[in-house]
Amino acid sequence: MASWRIFGLELMEQRSDGNHPFGWGSYAMVPWAGRIKHGRFFFGGNSFELPRNFFGQHAIHGTTLDTEWIHLTGGVEWAMIGTRLEDPWPFGGTATHLMHLTPNSFTQTITIAAGSQDMPVSLGWHPWFRRQLERGTALELDVEMSDAKLFLRGDEDIPTGELVAVPPRPWDDCFVGVGRVSMNWPGALKIDVIHDCAKMVIFDPPHAICVEPQSHVSNSFNLDPSGSRLAAGDVIEHTVQWRWTMASSQG
Repeated sequence: MASWRIFGLELMEQRSDGNHPFGWGSYAMVPWAGRIKHGRFFFGGNSFELPRNFFGQHAIHGTTLDTEWIHLTGGVEWAMIGTRLEDPWPFGGTATHLMHLTPNSFTQTITIAAGSQDMPVSLGWHPWFRRQLERGTALELDVEMSDAKLFLRGDEDIPTGELVAVPPRPWDDCFVGVGRVSMNWPGALKIDVIHDCAKMVIFDPPHAICVEPQSHVSNSFNLDPSGSRLAAGDVIEHTVQWRWTMASSQG
């Protein structure tokens, strides 16, 4: 998604020579979210290796970021796009992304369907929100972390599977047990994030904030092979809703 405007306010970081392909807009992470260490994993007794598209180190954010999605159906306020999971993904399958816009919300649902064989899977969203909009003051992130834990990052910034207490920001981490999440640009608008994912990644660089609902932790194909298994013919589906109020109507 290259652009997202609410009453003329552009929310997304825009593409530039310096941030292509991963650092702008918003994209679905399919058929895995986050990183696969060195692009390698075992599944069904076999070893697999995916292209290391993250500085030659790891496989990151799935295979559909730079492949074609086809418009399947839709209307004025909604659209469904889809894609086949093909080379370099060795297991087949399909994915659809349903998007529905209302005057005060944007809802996204990703569905991944396995083909004729079992496969590992995870999914998520990776939006790049601007810290400063055309009006209002800088973005304020409000996250309820009282019951949350952080997946400890080990060597090469890959989670080890160990859960630890949440440290102070900035973050580039995956969490479990995150409560309320909202983004507020005082004087402009506030967005509440409602989702049904078990995990949440928050990436907190100086110029943007990425709030990323995910079904599984990064490197789940290696950390949790059974938990990321999708049986042949089955589907996995998750939804996120971004619900906003403009500054003039905030209570």
